[in-house]
Amino acid sequence: MLSAIGWMWKSQLRVRDVVVEGARHTPADTVLALARVDTAVAFFDIDTIGIVERLARLPWVETATVRRAPNITIQIDILERKPALLIIDDAGRPARYLDRYGYPMPYARGGYDVPLLRGFDGPFVAGKPTDHPALLELVDVLADTGPTTDALLSAFELGVDGMVELYTTPKPGRGSVHVGLGTGNFEHKLSRLQAFWDQEVLAQREKHFEWIDLRFDSQIITRERTLTQ
Repeated sequence: MLSAIGWMWKSQLRVRDVVVEGARHTPADTVLALARVDTAVAFFDIDTIGIVERLARLPWVETATVRRAPNITIQIDILERKPALLIIDDAGRPARYLDRYGYPMPYARGGYDVPLLRGFDGPFVAGKPTDHPALLELVDVLADTGPTTDALLSAFELGVDGMVELYTTPKPGRGSVHVGLGTGNFEHKLSRLQAFWDQEVLAQREKHFEWIDLRFDSQIITRERTLTQ
C-alpha cells in the first residue's frame, strides 16, 4: 500500500521550476525555449535525453546536462565551447570563433585573447565542424599551446592553396615577423619556431627577421635585415 501511495504521489508531481546554469553567451531564454520542458508532464516523465539533443543545436553549447533536482526542479547545466581562433572576414571584422574541434560560434565580446585567422570564409554551419583539414589540425594545436608560444602568435592567414602563414605579435621597433607554416604538422613547427625564436631571434637584437620559413623539416630559411641604430 505504501508503494502504491508513493507511486501515485510521484505520478502527480509537476515541474516546479527550470534552472539554467553555465550559459554565458546563450541567453537563458533561448535555452529554455529550445529545451521545451513540458510542465504538464509528470516530473519523472520529463524526456531529459530529448532536451539534451535539442540543446546540442546551439552553437555555443559543447555539452548540456539535464537532471531532476530534489526540489522538483529541472536543472540544465551548460558547458560552453572555448574559442581557439577568431576568424576575420574580408572587411577586417570579427566573424566567427572556432573551438579546438573546428565548431563555429558567433562572435561575442568576452575577453578571448586568441589568434586571428584571415582568408577563410566558411561555410559555417551551427553544430557542425569545419571540414578543412589544415584548419582542424591548427585549432587543435592552438588549444594546447603554452603561454610563451601563445604570446608569440598574433594572426594566421589561410591561402587559396591551403598554405597557412603566421604573423607574430609585433614588438616595439621590430614589428611582426612573417612565418611560413605550410599545410600541416603544426605542433612540431610551432615548437621549432619557439626554439628558433629563443635561440636566434632574441639573441640577435641587431637584426630584424622579416621571414621565417618552416615548411621544410630539414631546414629553416630566413630573410632578415640589420637594424639601424
